[in-house]
Amino acid sequence: MGETDVLIIGQQPDPHIDSVADRIREFGGEAHVFDRSFAGSAVGATFQYERDRRTGYLAFGDKLVDLGSVTSVWWRVKPSVLADLIPAARTLAEDFADREWRSLLEALQLLTSRARWVNPRCTDILAANKPTQLQLAQQAGFAIPRTVITNDPSVILEFIDSAAAPCVYKPLTWYLEPPHRVIFTSIISSEDVIRRRETVRYAPCVIQTLVPKQYEIRATIVDRTVFAVRIDSQRSELTAIDWRRDQDGLQYDGCSLPEEVEARLLNLHCRMGLVFGAYDLILTPSGEYVFLEVNPGGQWLWLELRTGAPISSQLAKTLCSR
Repeated sequence: MGETDVLIIGQQPDPHIDSVADRIREFGGEAHVFDRSFAGSAVGATFQYERDRRTGYLAFGDKLVDLGSVTSVWWRVKPSVLADLIPAARTLAEDFADREWRSLLEALQLLTSRARWVNPRCTDILAANKPTQLQLAQQAGFAIPRTVITNDPSVILEFIDSAAAPCVYKPLTWYLEPPHRVIFTSIISSEDVIRRRETVRYAPCVIQTLVPKQYEIRATIVDRTVFAVRIDSQRSELTAIDWRRDQDGLQYDGCSLPEEVEARLLNLHCRMGLVFGAYDLILTPSGEYVFLEVNPGGQWLWLELRTGAPISSQLAKTLCSR
């Protein structure tokens, strides 16, 4: 174990992990990548509780990482798509083992008292909640789209009928049906709601008025450093509502936010207790910045490759700092 020992909890392959780990090593630190999906003979974990002390370590082959010596932890755990979406694809034993690993790893923060977490688990979970995001963004001074979150079709119909603009639907979490079916933000009409009334009742959904866009901004914040990228989503009809529909085909350019907007964003970042966050904003034709959402575990590597923004390096520096 070295002076700077960074523990990365995630799943391979993940080029984000590789990029950050390489830079941690360039800065003279050690990067230990713990992938629970390969739990078994390759990796192991032991937590021990005595009357007056708690100890724990993770095993990587023949190497042990003492959790008490870890200086930083990066929680880079992605959803297990097949496990979360198609539980029947696994045996009961596999499902049980996965839950056991999740439960153990969620307790890591108690045994890494010296470590800086990116992000602390409690703030990560809170910040990922869309209703919470919207409320905190308003409190920080951001405009947000007019919004209703409900599973009541009559409420949605009333909302759409009273709106002075088209409305969109988006999920509260995410939906991916292998291999390629994803739920994107989409225009929704009264006819859609009436036709799918029973589906709407099945689970709450987010309905918002469509905000006019000059362009969109992805602002990635690492600690207190903001990397803002302009996304020209309005150049294509395909990406006008949701730029993720053709992410690779878009133009990305580094940009600067007005001083007061950046200050507002950093204030929101602080309110959420985040070290890392990927924020989505709209700049309207009238020049107003509108908050959409934040992903505390968002992707950034494609933006780094397209714009040169040194996000991996900044994250590695943050993980290597005391």
